[in-house]
Amino acid sequence: MIVCGLVAGWDPASEPALDGVDLELAPGAKIAITGRSGSGKSTLGALLGGLLAPRAGDVRVGGKAVLVGDETGHVFASNVRENLRLASPAATDPQLVAALRRVGLGSWLAGLPQGLDTWLGTGGSTMSGGQRRRFATARALLADPALLILDEPTEGIDEAGARELMADLLDAASGRTVLIFAHRAEGLDLVDDVYKLSDGALNVGLDRSVL
Repeated sequence: MIVCGLVAGWDPASEPALDGVDLELAPGAKIAITGRSGSGKSTLGALLGGLLAPRAGDVRVGGKAVLVGDETGHVFASNVRENLRLASPAATDPQLVAALRRVGLGSWLAGLPQGLDTWLGTGGSTMSGGQRRRFATARALLADPALLILDEPTEGIDEAGARELMADLLDAASGRTVLIFAHRAEGLDLVDDVYKLSDGALNVGLDRSVL
């Protein structure tokens, strides 16, 4: 994935949230981008995930990019099977089960009264926050993305659970390029490198001791 001279923002009448961002990720790299709220992390994630068009610059992903975040991680009022098949309508039951197991939801699935036929409440009201994030990642992996984007994957989860979740998600995405947007430090020691967004620009090679 290569990003050159990226300029982007949601409101055309306002200053861009991202101004001249350059980023290159090698295939299979696991990179985290940190930054304060409003620094442009979600804007960059939305752009790479195809939800926002750049004002200027060049973006080359080299394949499908899938964003897992508040905008795309919704759990619909349907059963487990149909929620997962939104990403891959032709997926078989064994493929769905394998995807859930990859993200650490094998025990959760085994405990459901009707397995893949179990009804899930609107917005995933029958699931914990961590389960919803794992579930959304399983759905994303079924789409077979070249780039998996995780936007604040540990938000609302306690410290111990956050690191466990990061470890499981990175393991599940093994072999794929992964870009994580996070303002929390839990699990960032598991990625290849940490960058920081500040004032619309990207600083690479962040000293992890400051996290």
